[in-house]
Amino acid sequence: MSNSALVVITDDRSTEDAKALSQALHDGWPIGSPPVIRIASHDECKSTPPAPGTARLLLATGSSGARQVRFITNCIDQAREDGAPVLVVGEITNPNRPDLVDVPAVAAATEPATIAAVLAGMLDRQSEIRSLRTQAAATARVVDNVQEEMTKIDEELQAAGIVQRNFLPDQLPRIGSIDVGALWRPTSYVSGDYYDVRRVDDTTIGVLLVDAAGHGVPSALMTMIIARAFDWAQAEHPHRPELVMKTLNNELCFQQAGITRFATGVYALIDCTDGTMTYCSAGHPPPLLLDRSVLRPLPNEQAGGLLGVFPEQTFEPMTYPLIPGETLLLHSDGFEQAFPLPDADPNEMTMPTNAYLEVFKSLSDLKDTDEMVKRISGAIDARRGSLHPCDDLTLLCVHRLGEAATLRRAA
Repeated sequence: MSNSALVVITDDRSTEDAKALSQALHDGWPIGSPPVIRIASHDECKSTPPAPGTARLLLATGSSGARQVRFITNCIDQAREDGAPVLVVGEITNPNRPDLVDVPAVAAATEPATIAAVLAGMLDRQSEIRSLRTQAAATARVVDNVQEEMTKIDEELQAAGIVQRNFLPDQLPRIGSIDVGALWRPTSYVSGDYYDVRRVDDTTIGVLLVDAAGHGVPSALMTMIIARAFDWAQAEHPHRPELVMKTLNNELCFQQAGITRFATGVYALIDCTDGTMTYCSAGHPPPLLLDRSVLRPLPNEQAGGLLGVFPEQTFEPMTYPLIPGETLLLHSDGFEQAFPLPDADPNEMTMPTNAYLEVFKSLSDLKDTDEMVKRISGAIDARRGSLHPCDDLTLLCVHRLGEAATLRRAA
């Protein structure tokens, strides 16, 4: 306490009162050695501000004019900036500064012994307060550094999202009676889902959907491997979906580098003249066929295992017709968690349900795949918990128009 300093700030009309109070504080200091006390007028403090850390005792008992109020307000601001304790004797009235209500103050008639006790307590805590301020400043620097790193990561993830979107098809091919629409919704910046729809020849399109395990950056990196491998595989085996899937599997196995990560997938070749589908599945939810309000899974007994686990894995092709008016739906497994039940509590919001099947059935009255995607997107936006999706969502709608609809579109 012997190193403490206190400046009593007063106006010219209260100098004698300030001297008497200073002496009383010195004589009645309750604990340890009293601080070094000096008296300073408003003008003196204006020309020579107190040293940083010096405690201030502001006497607001004299003139209450605007000049004094402004000066005391400035002294308080300066003390706050210096991290110094400040105590006001009297009352400050400044309607433009509601924050001054928090400034410690005592009434003008307060006994010097009480003022001394208050000041002694404030000065006694100064070392602890300075330590806390130092810690707070260090924490603020850490927070700033973390915020800067988070901003960089955010920018990098945004860039990664743009790059990933560039791997998706810009336009979906439409041949003959086959109309295709796609919904692709990552949980955040990037997705573990990847799809491609491309023309194989003048009458055939290939439709691929792959869902890498998990979501976020690790899964998105897997989709980059898959996208590159699909280019090779489709060019090498344009009419052999089983060999396309085998190539994807082998590439993922080769790229694992000792860390096992897997994906599910389905690839279908569709003849746009007669609707014949030849497809292969790798641990993926079976494709769904929608006809009016009937939704049924395609045969999937010959589905192969997961992509990226066993290099020797083989995939058997399956065949099924897509007749006019029917819609083929290929979806990622995120839809099982996309629509929580109406009575589900917060702990059950991420539980898998079959509610998505009813949403898919609602597409039966639509013949345009863009409208189908729009309806599904609206249903996702309207569900509970839509701001915090559990998994990436991807849906491919492949609709075969009826003969009359084909003629209308051709016209």
